Amino acid sequence: MKISKSKIIMITIILLVLGLGTYRIVSNNLKGKNKKEVDNRTTVLVQKAAAGSLQRFLDLYGELKADNEVSLTSPVTGKVLRFNRLEGQPVRRNQSVVSIDRFEVGARYAAAPVASPVNGVVTRILVSEGADVTVGTPVAMVGDINKLEAVIQVPESSAPEVKVGQKVYFKTRAIPDRIFEGTITRRDLSLNPETRSLTVRAEIPNKDHVLFSGIFAESFVFIEEATNVYVVPESSLAKTKEGTDAIFVNENEIAVLKPVEISLRYRDQVAIASGINEGDEMIVFGREYLSDGAPIRPLPQVSEEDNATENVQPLSETNQTKK
Repeated sequence: MKISKSKIIMITIILLVLGLGTYRIVSNNLKGKNKKEVDNRTTVLVQKAAAGSLQRFLDLYGELKADNEVSLTSPVTGKVLRFNRLEGQPVRRNQSVVSIDRFEVGARYAAAPVASPVNGVVTRILVSEGADVTVGTPVAMVGDINKLEAVIQVPESSAPEVKVGQKVYFKTRAIPDRIFEGTITRRDLSLNPETRSLTVRAEIPNKDHVLFSGIFAESFVFIEEATNVYVVPESSLAKTKEGTDAIFVNENEIAVLKPVEISLRYRDQVAIASGINEGDEMIVFGREYLSDGAPIRPLPQVSEEDNATENVQPLSETNQTKK
């Protein structure tokens, strides 16, 4: 079968068109692929360096007790006859709180008073009327609720850092929206051999009587503060080849590793004392995927106003409204 010259020309044109179209598609795909390969920047979060402060505390627990709280015990064997003072009522020194009937078969004696050795308030009644008691049975508790005493156990490793006069801050589940401030007033001079801890005591004003004896509270003993520093999450720190602390900063969308000096660490935050300048964009998230000189796509972590608020320590921030 003979093909005409015009049909040959037509087929040639069609093949050329199809070939050009295929070339363009393949070329565009290759360009797109190359473009993705070129844009290999790592997305990171940056925070502008702004001078602030960081405080360090010992995070412990303490039991709150009425100041000078004492346990009143029965001086005789008998039955509880009556209560002369109830919980919350004031009592003077040598005033009777509970009367004990020391009735014996064949004889009757005057009721024996259980007197308070201190001025204060009855914080607890420990027995019921008519209950049998013996000599030494606790019957009531008396103390001063205008101020409380916190008993705190400090681990042996931290004991040298705690001294009389230091500030302590308290948080309780009973009143979660308030921070209470106290001062260390007493410090044992020997460790508890069983727990290997040091007992310290702090005084807490309680004029509004919102705290009560027996509460367990989170206790934060203030140790030290670093000022005029740059506070960052500890997870943002890296290491130089020499093994010193460092942090990546953004310089024209390039990650640059800068050695830094750390002056203070508390929980998951660190205070950078030197190596960073005001306004540097510190990389606070994503450093795990970086090397010195790597291209990056920096995104701000928070606004400058939020960042300033974030750098305020939790206790410092709430202390202003604790009263």
